[in-house]
Amino acid sequence: MKKFRIVFIMILVCKFAPFSFAGDDKTTYQFQDTLNVKVNENVRLMIISENLYHFQPGDSIDKLIAQFNKDILKIEYPEIDESYVRIYYHVGPFGSSTIKFEDVTERDKNYQVLQNGETLSPMPIELVMNINKANRASIYLSGPELFEDLNSYKFGDMVSGILETAKEEEPSMRRKQLTLNWILDDGEGNGEFHEINIDPKSYDMISFSGTVAASLVRDKLVPSVDLQLGVMIGKKTLLRHMIKAEASMLYIFNQDPEGQYSTDINTFLGVSYFLNPSKNPDKPRWFGVGLSYLVWRNGSFFDENTFRFTVGARFGKHFSAMPELYISDGFKKVMPGLRLQLSL
Repeated sequence: MKKFRIVFIMILVCKFAPFSFAGDDKTTYQFQDTLNVKVNENVRLMIISENLYHFQPGDSIDKLIAQFNKDILKIEYPEIDESYVRIYYHVGPFGSSTIKFEDVTERDKNYQVLQNGETLSPMPIELVMNINKANRASIYLSGPELFEDLNSYKFGDMVSGILETAKEEEPSMRRKQLTLNWILDDGEGNGEFHEINIDPKSYDMISFSGTVAASLVRDKLVPSVDLQLGVMIGKKTLLRHMIKAEASMLYIFNQDPEGQYSTDINTFLGVSYFLNPSKNPDKPRWFGVGLSYLVWRNGSFFDENTFRFTVGARFGKHFSAMPELYISDGFKKVMPGLRLQLSL
């Protein structure tokens, strides 16, 4: 019973680890898409998003802007007519809000030159708001007198219309990193679709690998050699999904009463699926499950018709830890195991 308890704990750790580890990535890797909208000469909008393809009308920033306009009237904010200022606005989970002013006058200014030669120049005021965990908005203004006019732009509907057109223009944007630059016609959403810049790299690939492993099964150390053929599917700049077919050859070393040694080779064939929840392309973390069947049985260590159920986690590029259950005799017999695998 103690063995089963240990393996059960390992299974729980591997199952819930993505939720505990995936959240510690730096925010620099979170937002991969950018939408720049030139509303007019005095107002510009920038949305940075984990995936613009999934930006929904329900993500509207209009409610945030309305709340900001109410809150900005309740405070005495600094004189900003002659300065470049970044304003951070945040609404907490219980409705309380914070406003932070940061003077960026002395910092370097960025100019963006579009394909037609038009320049998006720095503006004195940048209002930064987190729409949700996947989307952030920056509104650039030529002066503080425009605060009260922001409600009239209906940015939520504007962005939704732009993205619907972009999806028709480039359906693959859901999986590619991109920057959209949109110039409105007198503030109307039917303006010029100016340019869409897409990362041309394909992050899908076919992988073939070999591994060596050692499993602890029924108090016996069992080495193995595994061959894996898989498909890895990318999303934006990240490898997200991995589907593998695997042949695993387990070596059982025996000693007879006369002291002679022999080796029984048992082979499992199976498939597995792994997910990478990390948002940092430099630090992938793979978690998954696998199921295989004993197709070649030699000796009596394993019963006939044995299945192997595996959960696993890969740490770094080469090391994996995988708790296992060996199931046979119509689920009447279950053996726990723990496999430590090193990719070549």
